[in-house]
Amino acid sequence: MLNKSRDYLRRKGRSPQNAHSDQIAHLDVADAVELFTDEEYYAFVAKQALDIMKAEFEESTWQACWMTVVDGESPREVAEMLDLTPNAVYLAKSRVLRRLRQEMSGLWDE
Repeated sequence: MLNKSRDYLRRKGRSPQNAHSDQIAHLDVADAVELFTDEEYYAFVAKQALDIMKAEFEESTWQACWMTVVDGESPREVAEMLDLTPNAVYLAKSRVLRRLRQEMSGLWDE
């Protein structure tokens, strides 16, 4: 998608950095969708999957995974904060990430 939007803008004689705001007003909906980058698409899909999955886990399990993966906290620190054992934090992280991989499989190829 990103390359198609770049090709379109290149044909129009403008650089992608300066042309998006000018061009979007003149595009129909199908063309505007192509202006989304792959990264934006992946981020959107991942957020949707995370929102769905969050409801599947207990709050402490979700928080243990989130705090170690996203916040970068050590499992030992997370265990102390959530009143869990370090092993429980590792297991929570493993369960949530395994479920995320299952949810995301087939949504994009890389």
